[in-house]
Amino acid sequence: MERRLQCIRLWKISLAILAAVITLAWQANLVSALTSGGGTFTAAGVLPQMPCARCALDVSGSMSVAVAGLDVDGAPFEAVWPDPTVSSLTTNLTATIVYSDSCGVTAGAPPSITGTAAGNFQTSGGLLIRGSSVSHNATLTGGIGWSRMAGALLLDISATNVYANGALVATTANPGLPLLDGTGLGIFAPNTWLGTCTTFATNVGVELGGALTQTL
Repeated sequence: MERRLQCIRLWKISLAILAAVITLAWQANLVSALTSGGGTFTAAGVLPQMPCARCALDVSGSMSVAVAGLDVDGAPFEAVWPDPTVSSLTTNLTATIVYSDSCGVTAGAPPSITGTAAGNFQTSGGLLIRGSSVSHNATLTGGIGWSRMAGALLLDISATNVYANGALVATTANPGLPLLDGTGLGIFAPNTWLGTCTTFATNVGVELGGALTQTL
């Protein structure tokens, strides 16, 4: 009974955090309408184990985003994902994330209600225009991570590089490409609770989503 009450309390905390993060994502979308670029993303994956001190999670999903700036040669460019001139891609976003959760020393205790994760994402199949040059295989890369509170995730995502035909087109290391920065939300969707530090939950689903903005 006590364990069930603890789970209920943790999920109430999660729902409160999700409400706050949804507000942030909504505000980010309002900002994106006033800037030169941005977009939204959704993704899903399955955690092999929960809790885990250091485990890899692969997620996939979709990203709709536009960027503009100067390429590494100082020429203007524009890019958009997915490429609107070809059939819609149902999946154009992949990411590998390493997540970590802490455990106390008490046998059978639940994991800490907080956790962290960090990794990299790639969005492919974009349209890139540079002057008279057009590419249909642009790739956007960057970093993604989260801070966890119970079953809710506060996402942080930033896009830093644009590629086409395997070559670097633009990077935030060059001032010509302003950083795309974003926030979002996520939630675990476990078949059972998140496990304990002695009895691990496995195959725990996770759903992610959020918005990015770019300001020139």
